[in-house]
Amino acid sequence: MDYDTIEVKVKDIVLDKIPNFPNAIRLNAEYHNIFDNKLTKISVKLTETINANSVVFKENKLNDAFAQLNQYIDQDLKMPNKINIDTVSEELKLLINKEITVYREEYINEDRETGEKQSRVVYTLKPVEIKEYIKSNSSINQFLEKHPELKSKSFLVKPVGFSLEKNNGYFNRNKFVQVETINATKTRLGLAKYIYKHILYKDKTKKGELIRKDLADYMNNNKNEEGIFEGTTSGILKSIGAFTHNSVNARGLGKETVSELNELVNERSGKGRANIATFRLIFSLEDEPEYKYKTRRLKEAMYQLDGERLAATINPDDTNYMEFAKFTEPLYSIGALSSDVDLEEIKQLKEWYEITDKLIEIMNRENVFARIEISSVNGNKTFNLIGLEKK
Repeated sequence: MDYDTIEVKVKDIVLDKIPNFPNAIRLNAEYHNIFDNKLTKISVKLTETINANSVVFKENKLNDAFAQLNQYIDQDLKMPNKINIDTVSEELKLLINKEITVYREEYINEDRETGEKQSRVVYTLKPVEIKEYIKSNSSINQFLEKHPELKSKSFLVKPVGFSLEKNNGYFNRNKFVQVETINATKTRLGLAKYIYKHILYKDKTKKGELIRKDLADYMNNNKNEEGIFEGTTSGILKSIGAFTHNSVNARGLGKETVSELNELVNERSGKGRANIATFRLIFSLEDEPEYKYKTRRLKEAMYQLDGERLAATINPDDTNYMEFAKFTEPLYSIGALSSDVDLEEIKQLKEWYEITDKLIEIMNRENVFARIEISSVNGNKTFNLIGLEKK
């Protein structure tokens, strides 16, 4: 594959701070642009904090950057004991004014509603891996035409991937309607703080006070030794448990409070959406790998509270391994996942797609199948994931 590369001269290392986004340590460089005969400045992200509220930088990303930069100096770069702008700048001082090769990748985003296209250019130290995510290509009706005998019984299928569905819109007459998510909910802790401060704090009922306490306890009890929040999106939602007017926890809360909570997670809501996402499992029959289907949105068994059952949720921009307990725990229980190797590796992964790729890798390695049944929801047939089994 041909890559677009340019030679640039390293100028300095800087800390890039953007409100509500992770802090980034960047390498600034410049090159002579032959088209306009001017110096053009560019920057390359070396690493970033775990989330917008954290001061802890991602060691794995900096490791990758150091591995690429080692080729330009006579000694290997060493990972600082504590990663910050000062320690990284000190380690990279030998690179100042040296020429390095960077890769240029242009991304074009198209607005689904207006068709307007916007482009942005990203510079990296190694080629960007363009990942083709697996999608379903067949419907449940097509499945039943081939296999009518499976309409009323469960069956085993081969998991082939996961489809992420963000909570940022809905379809109206086959047209996607974009809904802006609340910026303050960009991270897991941001979601918890937003609900506490902007929704629950206004509720003056005794039930509101009780749920505020439960949420505060969850935030305080799920911090590591460095004080970094390690709770999950689903844990936050579970500690509240009042996202529909039918739920037991909603009794005694103000109606406006429940309505605002519902808007955060309701897939039909036109405003006030939280930055959360859920998954569908993509699967195929073992003897028909060319046909791929998707399940209904996965649910969390832990959410079977009286009158309320929410979708399995993660924060797509700020996740951790604990948000995937719905998969790691069943895999561990059937002997497909090792706690000392597999789980330790998953703990180091910071992006949702890295974790789902690893889960599929484990399922393939251990010959794990998913048990599926066809159910009807509001008259619409769907594939429902029952569980995971080793075959």
